[in-house]
Amino acid sequence: MIALWVVLAGSAGAVSRFALDGAIRARLKTKFPYATVLINVT
Repeated sequence: MIALWVVLAGSAGAVSRFALDGAIRARLKTKFPYATVLINVT
């Protein structure tokens, strides 16, 4: 049961990270990966 919760939490985290990365990249159109840096710092 714990493994299921870990899988679900990891999936939710991956989806939210992907969505946030896309939103940041849409606003900041630069070559430097600010979206990745911002997500990793937080």
